Amino acid sequence: MWPPDYVLTDPETARGLEAALAEAIEALYGPDPASHPEYGRIVNTRHFERLTALLDSGRTVTGGGRDRDAKYIAPTVLAGVAPDAPVMREEIFGPILPIVEVDGLDEAIDLVNERDKPLALYAFTESETTRRAAGRGNLLGRSGIRAAAGPSDRLRPAVRRGGGERHGQLPRPVLHRDVQPPQGRAPQAPPLNRRTTRRERAAQSPGRPPCRRGS
Repeated sequence: MWPPDYVLTDPETARGLEAALAEAIEALYGPDPASHPEYGRIVNTRHFERLTALLDSGRTVTGGGRDRDAKYIAPTVLAGVAPDAPVMREEIFGPILPIVEVDGLDEAIDLVNERDKPLALYAFTESETTRRAAGRGNLLGRSGIRAAAGPSDRLRPAVRRGGGERHGQLPRPVLHRDVQPPQGRAPQAPPLNRRTTRRERAAQSPGRPPCRRGS
């Protein structure tokens, strides 16, 4: 799954989405992500400077904190971002998520098509019209994946067929699924390392030792 470069939403949904994203970030990393042992740092100073220059591209919903010496940037959500803002002109490769408001589906499709083809598109919607639009057309580049999700959807994998590899086109898979995790499975959250996962499995299966590498 590719992390998103930006979020497109209508103005009516935007305020609730901002609050939900802020709550989700705190649920993952607590009130101070800098002290969370699983929260990473920027790879080098050059990329730190590049990312901090993007933080003024919109209104800060949550995050925005930074420490140059530690190469730390807090997980940041920006709202009210213009389509031509600096953060929308490049792949981010950092903990910044811009929210761009659009007036409708047509404007959203135009905005996506004005840019380089994305590797993936995730449509969170209950609208069948929006799901169909996300699963067709030329919104994605070669080998792109679309995922259309809604509370009432069932897990229905579907693969777009036809076209082959002629003219640089490949069949593109489309996955329709519920946004809720499967029954009995909690949403993934840090830490996600293999050793912790083994401990959790052992805790869930008393009397059964965790699997060892090579066993």
